Amino acid sequence: MKNSSQTIDIGKSLRNIRGTRNLSIRSLSELCGLAVNTLSLIENGKTSPSVKTLSKIANALELPITAFFDSSAARSDIGFTEKSARISIEYDYGKYIDLGSQKTSHPIGPFLIHLSAKGNTEIKLITHPGYEFAFCLTGSLEYLIQNKSYRLEYRDSLLFDATIPHYWHNPSELPTHFLLIFYPIKSIESTLLHHISKI
Repeated sequence: MKNSSQTIDIGKSLRNIRGTRNLSIRSLSELCGLAVNTLSLIENGKTSPSVKTLSKIANALELPITAFFDSSAARSDIGFTEKSARISIEYDYGKYIDLGSQKTSHPIGPFLIHLSAKGNTEIKLITHPGYEFAFCLTGSLEYLIQNKSYRLEYRDSLLFDATIPHYWHNPSELPTHFLLIFYPIKSIESTLLHHISKI
């Protein structure tokens, strides 16, 4: 039976990038300021780096953070993604599942978000270009947009200009699942990872 999604192997990507540059793990450690042991754990898949950690590595290698994510597949006008081929990104409070943003050249980013109970409790308002749409599938979701709170329950939706400072979290004791769409989306780095890095 196939998995419902495939988690991005950031450690393997980092190891490959380091290898193509003939850079030792100790040299990379000196460049990015992270311990050799930390880098080793990441490369061997024994720990998942935070976005801040990944940003340090990317800056040291003079690469965009998206270089660690597989975007080699050819893009087209039609983006069909089988459930077994979806890419997921796990972080402290849940998981993002890409529903096709890397498949087409269209400037739209659809994602399925899983938020753990009481996920994202520290309020840090963010902004980014374009519009953001959220549709609650299970549980509940709370958005704070310019100091006004919007509580989304099952089948509630929200659409707003993402240049307005905003923040979302799961206020309940149960996990939440919701559809999140960014438009336009220029890259994962500028929108999706910007959301994750608010944690």
